[in-house]
Amino acid sequence: LLPRQWRYAYTSAYMIAGFGELLSGRIGLAVERIRRGLADSQTLGKPQHKAMLLFGLSGAYWVDLNFVDMRQLAQQYLAVSREYRLPEATAVAQYYLGSIDYLQNHLLAAETHFSAVANTPYTISLYWHTQGVCGLALTYRALGKLEQASELLTEFQSMLIERNSFALQEVVKACQAELALSQRDIVEAIRWAESYDPQPFDGLQMFYVPQLTQVKAWLAQDTAASRERAGNQLARLAEIVHGAHLKSALLPVLALQALLDDAQDQESAALANLEEAMALAETSSVLRVFVDLGPRMADLLVRLRQRGVAPEYVARILAAFPESTTDHGRQVRIEPMPLADRPSSPLVEPLTDREMDV
Repeated sequence: LLPRQWRYAYTSAYMIAGFGELLSGRIGLAVERIRRGLADSQTLGKPQHKAMLLFGLSGAYWVDLNFVDMRQLAQQYLAVSREYRLPEATAVAQYYLGSIDYLQNHLLAAETHFSAVANTPYTISLYWHTQGVCGLALTYRALGKLEQASELLTEFQSMLIERNSFALQEVVKACQAELALSQRDIVEAIRWAESYDPQPFDGLQMFYVPQLTQVKAWLAQDTAASRERAGNQLARLAEIVHGAHLKSALLPVLALQALLDDAQDQESAALANLEEAMALAETSSVLRVFVDLGPRMADLLVRLRQRGVAPEYVARILAAFPESTTDHGRQVRIEPMPLADRPSSPLVEPLTDREMDV
């Protein structure tokens, strides 16, 4: 019904129709709809129109965990945005590329892309700015720059307070709780989790999802009550992401469910969920979803490999873990593909109190 001369609205309609197909599980039709808009010379009157459709198509590939096509589209999106000096589109394209690089464990590239987003305040919306800052903070964490990560989030939190952006402050607080978990500050993480209201469950298609951090905090607390809370939240998340066909969000949900199953001594269920997560992750070489979950995930991966599931891919993930990973004072050596005739390495003696202090 739209007049063709209403080019911005017409372009938007192409993208919205594409996302309607995507959220109904029809990725092929979603891509076709948006590409049809890109091929429609009558509607692409301004560079912003083309950038909008490249944004939509990149987002569709992200949700579908198709990083091969997404990287190519995001690079094209970045080139168009830079050529026509579209600052917000440039930042979003950098955010997309940073997200891919982080998950594939290309951390220096991720740092470059996320830094470009984090360092362009006032020319982009706070929503994308916040996601870029959280991406950069998590990249700093992965690079061992925890102090820089903490300072970045603290400074950004102050800016959000000045601008009265209360909803986005909650996202940053969640990211700070994520850092607390990395430093084994479970008390601080639980304090945040107790105060955080996960409703509404929006933003699940983004790189950083606070509701997942809340699940990690419950799992780290490791009590019967906290495991129940983690299970309830994961069930709600799984219902939403399955219903909307959000593969990018389903992957971490499955990985966390595997950890919960294992904590409840349900090894078969844990390995089944982990195998499903691996099937989603392998085609796009996703590593950090697993690495960021720490030594318990490493142990699960070793057990999955012993069953003959994706041994080469599991070996790649294990190689991305720190050479020595610790869990409650016990060191677990992450071995490369073990020899068939040699049992896996046993855990070493627990650390002394003094060693733990160090």
